[in-house]
Amino acid sequence: GILLTLLVGGMVLALRLDAAASWYRRADSQPVQRVTAAEAPLGRHALRLNLLDSRPAARQVMQPVAGTEMPALRGQVVTLGAWMWASRPLEGVTLVLHVNDRQGGAGEAAQAFAVSETPQFYAFTGQFPEDARSAWLTLTIKAGAADAPAVVYLDGLVLAPGDWASSTPP
Repeated sequence: GILLTLLVGGMVLALRLDAAASWYRRADSQPVQRVTAAEAPLGRHALRLNLLDSRPAARQVMQPVAGTEMPALRGQVVTLGAWMWASRPLEGVTLVLHVNDRQGGAGEAAQAFAVSETPQFYAFTGQFPEDARSAWLTLTIKAGAADAPAVVYLDGLVLAPGDWASSTPP
């Protein structure tokens, strides 16, 4: 009885119910949280990243691209985008697409944005390699971009085949 209670209690403490699924971060960084956000353009929730730390590595979150999605993306022009906004205007909020190929090479495409307090769809396009083996997406706040505490919100992250203008999200 007591052992089971301690085990269940430990699991509850270890698992954060507001943690965003499939988002990874460095152990020393702030967690990405799923929050209710009235401003969210797609539904009622958004991901929230608190920028409390000045170390660049602590201001980065990553999400892998599912292996099942890789065949449809190979050789395609792709758009990486998201609805983003912040608690105050921020420069250097960067979306990055990292790709490893089958020969052991790596590449990335990135775009930095100036994010305002109003949700807006930010996007850029790139070429997904024919021989892509794995890929992941990163949201990074560049060094010096958060000189005071801030919060960045992210909704509707998309990696889609095709060239989608920022004014017409896929």
